[in-house]
Parts: sequence; C-alpha cells; structure tokens
Amino acid sequence: GIAFLVGALPTMAVALAIAITFLTNSSPRVAGVSPTEPGDVVATVNGRPIYEREYRARVERDKQNALNDPVFGALFNNFQGFTATRALDILSQDALDKLINFEVIMQQAEKEGLYPTDKQQQTLIADAKANDLKDGGTFEQFLANRGITEEQYNRTVVQNVVYTVMADNHIPKTGTPEERTNAWIEWICSTRNSYEVKINLTFLIRDNPPCT
Repeated sequence: GIAFLVGALPTMAVALAIAITFLTNSSPRVAGVSPTEPGDVVATVNGRPIYEREYRARVERDKQNALNDPVFGALFNNFQGFTATRALDILSQDALDKLINFEVIMQQAEKEGLYPTDKQQQTLIADAKANDLKDGGTFEQFLANRGITEEQYNRTVVQNVVYTVMADNHIPKTGTPEERTNAWIEWICSTRNSYEVKINLTFLIRDNPPCT
C-alpha cells in the first residue's frame, strides 16, 4: 500500500488529470442503456464480468471518434451500407478487445501490488471531485450532466490512475515513441495470454485477431 503511493505519486498526479479528462469528455449517453443497469455479461476475464453497458458505451465512443475523422467519416457515411457494416463490426470487436485488455491490466496490477487500497482510492476520488467541482455546482449535477453514476465515476478515477501507473512501470524508458508504444502493446498481449478470456458475443468478421 505505502509502496504504491511512494513509487507512483508523480505519475498519479498526471493520471488524475487523465481520469478527469476522460470523465469530462468521454462519457457519451447510449440509447437503450441505463446508467444504473449493467446489462448482460458480454465477456469475462478470469471470471470477472465485462457488462453490456461498458461495451456499448465503448462502441459509441469509438464510433464518434471514427466519424469525427474527416477521411473515415466521409468514407463510411455514418456506418450505412455493406462495407460500412463490416467496418462497424470490426470496430465493435476492437472496442470489446480494449475492455478486455483494460481488465487484464487491472487484475495484473492487483498481482503486482499496484492497486490502491480502499483508503488510497478514497483520497484519489476526493481529489478528483474537488477538481471537477472547482467551478461550482453539485456532484449530483456533475454526474447527471454526463449521464453516469457515482459508482462509474469512482471506478473510472481509480482505474485510470492504475492504468497510468502500470504503463509507467512497463513501458520502456528509452526508444522512439513508436517503439515504446509497441513494447507496451506487446506486454499487454503477452500478459493477457495468462488470463482466461471468454467472449459471449458473436461477430460477422471471424479473422480479426485479438489484442492488436
């Protein structure tokens, strides 16, 4: 517990900013998905569930990012048509893949003693709230404006900190940005091989490799 804070305090400050940015800019409302109902289990990692709510929100976020790209957005016309449908299928697979990799990182952090204690989590969440409410308003209003629950907020703050700490520990300190990014991806995929991943969804495209 103490080692987590001592060794990662500078990184936590950066991670906290990342978590706040994520919450502020990347929490789209998804039609048909209640923020309080997780929905069906779409995948598991060593038995831990990934729920439909998380998956559909991730798909929607990735769709919007793709459509905001001038080239991609014009090419696929809001994902209408045969080719665009296939592209959306791959995007959806990749969205689930991101959630699976993220869960692997969270569980690996626990194994490495890098997941914060309950007390440390409370501190991180309190700091995030103070920053998010510095311009006024209530926390309830903040959540309502973003269509998320307090549980989602708390989990996102903590998990984004953990993600950043894990990246700081496992990304090489030297090399080009591309080399360092590729090394991080390779570490994630290699680590994922030691976890049991079960996917409960069926996709159109069968040959889209996982963890890429």
